[in-house]
Amino acid sequence: MKLKDITNGSDWMIWVMFAVFVLIIILLLTGHGANLIVGYNKASPQKKERHNEKKLCRVVGMGMLVITLLILIMAIGQNMLPTTMAYVFGAIILLDCAGMMILANSISKK
Repeated sequence: MKLKDITNGSDWMIWVMFAVFVLIIILLLTGHGANLIVGYNKASPQKKERHNEKKLCRVVGMGMLVITLLILIMAIGQNMLPTTMAYVFGAIILLDCAGMMILANSISKK
């Protein structure tokens, strides 16, 4: 059983999602996408002062890059990859999100 057998959406949707993620990554890695980071955009000015905004954007951008590369791999290899890869990719995404949270709270602190 291949990954294509368990997908039920259009193929173009995954490419649109990939393109949107690439745009978000570009914004974050250039340091201009702080308003896209959940929690940071609603934080009080006192809490925002505790973080280096550029480093925070870069940490989240690199984490999003990992997720985007996994989406690309799934889009290209959906006819070749076994269905168990969906679980592997899900676990990698969860670990990546946990790593982003840990690094955002350690590296980006002033």
